[in-house]
Amino acid sequence: MLFLLPVKLIDRDDRLITVVIVPLVALQANLLARTRADGIKSSCWTSQNRNADSPVVFVSVEAAATNLFHQWLRGLCTRRTLARIVVDEVHRAISDQNYRDVFNQLGPIRTAAKVPLVLLTATIPPSCERLLMRKFGCSLFETVRNPTNRPNISYSFQSISRPKYAHTIATYLVQQVQSFDQHYRAIVFCRTKTNPHDGVEPIADQISLSLASSGIEALVSRYYSDKEAKEDEYAQWERGDAKVMVATTALGAGIHIESIRDVIHCGLSNSMVDYAQETGRGGRDGQLCNAITYYDPSSSNKPPPLDQDFFGARALADLAANKVKCRRFDLMDLLDGIPSDCIACCGQLCDNCATQYNTKPTIVPIRINEIRASFPQPEKQTDQPVSVPVDIRDSGVETRGRNKRKEMVCMHKHLLALTSILNVKLRQPHHRLHLHHHLPI
Repeated sequence: MLFLLPVKLIDRDDRLITVVIVPLVALQANLLARTRADGIKSSCWTSQNRNADSPVVFVSVEAAATNLFHQWLRGLCTRRTLARIVVDEVHRAISDQNYRDVFNQLGPIRTAAKVPLVLLTATIPPSCERLLMRKFGCSLFETVRNPTNRPNISYSFQSISRPKYAHTIATYLVQQVQSFDQHYRAIVFCRTKTNPHDGVEPIADQISLSLASSGIEALVSRYYSDKEAKEDEYAQWERGDAKVMVATTALGAGIHIESIRDVIHCGLSNSMVDYAQETGRGGRDGQLCNAITYYDPSSSNKPPPLDQDFFGARALADLAANKVKCRRFDLMDLLDGIPSDCIACCGQLCDNCATQYNTKPTIVPIRINEIRASFPQPEKQTDQPVSVPVDIRDSGVETRGRNKRKEMVCMHKHLLALTSILNVKLRQPHHRLHLHHHLPI
């Protein structure tokens, strides 16, 4: 949504138009709704609606490659009302290039329009920046990056056989729906539509059956590219009428829906970039989210050749198989070029870090209301923090001679990470948690 900033600050009085090219149908509908909710007039360009003149005009990738669209774009240039062209989720220009040739036809648009081109994505590896610029014919460009780390997401991988996917996921989601309030939502990503082990339809059927047998009245939505009435299914889930969405990667990028507490994968994603995008659908409101991947090592996808593995398909397979290294480390290394683990970035512990630090994996999010209720409530709000002393000498850390201080330092880092997470969630100045530690000199 960064493209709205110049629209609000610069373009409104000049009646300039920002054209936003969107690679996914669901994302286009989501962006249109969010833009209008922000008080900005917007519309969608189609072959039937060629007179769009709102400050923001959305267009699909397929429509943007047509001669009719190019003609309309030249008309804006002639009238000098075209401000800029934005391509959202632009990493798709590389990941989808083998089966969506339309991405190869977007390069000439910038040359013909002669206006600024803004390429937006949250998950382009630094190693792919120049490849992307060449695809759009940009010899001079400026890159603005922000860390992709999502500290409120807990990553975990579980190795099970494919026939157990449906039952395992359904059992887990029944527990989650029972534990959370009416705002709870989850999304399950499947690789196929109808495969009996990991397809959208059989997985959704099993979840619906398990919820019903548990006495839970909750709808389960389904979404894939050629499904009938998929827009209605998506709207049910967006409103909260459906608790669980089972979908293909068609919903894997750009969708912004709050209160998604679980992102579950049936099998590994296509690449590390796709995994980051899909897990990034959860926790958009800053609350905790579980990203759980169930995969069968014996049925893993064949990775692409090394010279075509731009987005880390092999790296994701290695990440899943590794039972020691922090999950977040390789993810941040690929996407940011700056690796960091859960402790260093004060994030939710992944399953490997939870095992390493002898704690339970954070599969169930912390109930913030329960934590807040456990603190003494002052009669009046003050700026004085509520201090909770923690003596790590009583924390059950096993000491082993010379390693005593090293282990205590590790526990101290763990406690600092938990303190940071709690402070983000408490969100009240008079409830801020301070850690009082006692380390031996």
